[in-house]
Amino acid sequence: MNVSAFLVLGGCAGIAVGILALAWPGMTLGLLISVFAAYAILDGLSNLLHGLTESSLHGRSWATAVQGFVGIAIGMVAALWPGLTALMLVAMVGTWAIARGVFEVVEAVRLRHYVTGEWLLGLSGLVSLLFGLVLFAFPVGGVVGLAWLLGVYAMAMGVARIVLGAEIQSSVTA
Repeated sequence: MNVSAFLVLGGCAGIAVGILALAWPGMTLGLLISVFAAYAILDGLSNLLHGLTESSLHGRSWATAVQGFVGIAIGMVAALWPGLTALMLVAMVGTWAIARGVFEVVEAVRLRHYVTGEWLLGLSGLVSLLFGLVLFAFPVGGVVGLAWLLGVYAMAMGVARIVLGAEIQSSVTA
């Protein structure tokens, strides 16, 4: 597969995720938090048991046991206080979107000498930046609307990536 095919594939995935998030916003956020909580607890139990079990090769690993305890505790916080978890999720998604936006704008500037349609990557970077800033500006609203924002964002990014993939493919074949 070439680069343009990966962009189109990622764009299609973004549109699909966006449609699902818009169709079931409450379920989307609740499912994310529940899956994370379950994973953190199960992974923590595994690490705790591994760390406390004496092995003929290495004895007990207190660092692994503590890691397991921390994982269980964080998983329990996520399960027992999903609102707090949702606020932290908003902060993480906001940080990710801002970082992604900055790097996409930088990459668009770099690509302007090599391909046409680089403005789409720059636009996608600006959308990422705005998305992240909105989440930080309105964190409570972000919790309530995160699934919808994520859905719209994923669809916009998907469309931009599909168009950019088509532009790159047409530049390569021209």
